Amino acid sequence: RQAVIGNQGRPSWDFPPPGLEGVKDFTERSGEFRSRIMRQGEDFLDWLNAEHGGIDYVVAGREYMTAWLSYTNAVWNLICQKREEYQQKLRSDREEARRNRPVPEVPHHTLADIHRGR
Repeated sequence: RQAVIGNQGRPSWDFPPPGLEGVKDFTERSGEFRSRIMRQGEDFLDWLNAEHGGIDYVVAGREYMTAWLSYTNAVWNLICQKREEYQQKLRSDREEARRNRPVPEVPHHTLADIHRGR
């Protein structure tokens, strides 16, 4: 990565953070969970306390992150599966093309010379 950055004439520190552009990382998702909880109205929190004894934010945060990571893992596995299927099709197409390529016609006098040892 550093070699590419250098070849582009950019400073050595000018590189994007690891990950995919537009995809939130773990800390962003964790903060998002907390902000969603805080957006709930007071009635919701009063109901939650009265009916369910409140909420353990640490446990809820862990469950939220576990669900998000499980989803991310499922999507990644699907991408890997699709990529493998695509590569398998390419391999199959190449093998089919190799098997079906035309065989050159060798003149009879050349074959005769080969068999006579010339």
